[in-house]
Amino acid sequence: MQPYYRDPYYPTQYGPAPGRPRPMPQSGAPYRASESAQPPMKTGAWIGTFILLIIPLVNLICLFVWAFSGKTNPSKKSYARALLILILIELILAAAGVALAIFVFHVDFQALLQPLLDALPFQQ
Repeated sequence: MQPYYRDPYYPTQYGPAPGRPRPMPQSGAPYRASESAQPPMKTGAWIGTFILLIIPLVNLICLFVWAFSGKTNPSKKSYARALLILILIELILAAAGVALAIFVFHVDFQALLQPLLDALPFQQ
């Protein structure tokens, strides 16, 4: 067995090995960084993002602003859209669970909630 540098199929610094076709450039437009390309978010920015997402109601407002704003960092925009999709999936699964409880297990929610409603102070 001959060493790799004497192998006729081993590519050299001058191009592909003799007898091998040269690779063709890929078709399409070359990559150009857009003028609006933003640098990746720093760790501190992500920590601030997560702190904002802990606060109830503020998190939903922030997610919608980040997901649909034009000036948001692309990674934060993708993250916000992914979280909104997951929230939608969770709401659908929760509604399906309630429907399952009502129709399959014949849960009477009015009977379950009546003691709580009777305990409210503003009863007439």
